[in-house]
Amino acid sequence: METLEAILPLESSASAEKVIKWPMEVRALLALLGKPTPAANRRKRPRHPLRLEMVLQFRDENEETTNAPIYTRDTSGAVLGFITSTPPKSGQQVVLKFDDLTGVTRRLPCQVGRCRHVRDGWYEGTLDLAPPPQKPERASGGLWWKIKYMVGAE
Repeated sequence: METLEAILPLESSASAEKVIKWPMEVRALLALLGKPTPAANRRKRPRHPLRLEMVLQFRDENEETTNAPIYTRDTSGAVLGFITSTPPKSGQQVVLKFDDLTGVTRRLPCQVGRCRHVRDGWYEGTLDLAPPPQKPERASGGLWWKIKYMVGAE
């Protein structure tokens, strides 16, 4: 299995140019949330800034699929910090969609660690990117489960 560092795209000059074009409220909120506070770091590993725009796919309260744009803040191993205006629920299983280094759209199943309202319709949260424990749906369904996991299908 690939490491998360190999899967997640790196910030580049092209991504830096995109950040400049992000809405002013997104850039201001990221700057505000980036200010250190005494209780700011609840993660076990150090945070590394990562500014990318991705899509979070999840089921809303009406059981319809939602594709919510997210703006990433940072990463620390298997945790990715983000902000969004379309919040998922804490603990919810979601799919993170993004283009990898080769331009291929990747789908990474993950779980929302937390998501809380921070300002004027904006939410900040974390995603646990560690893969869930693998278990087949039924005794003969192991390969099918792995294929579904790799493509993010339910």
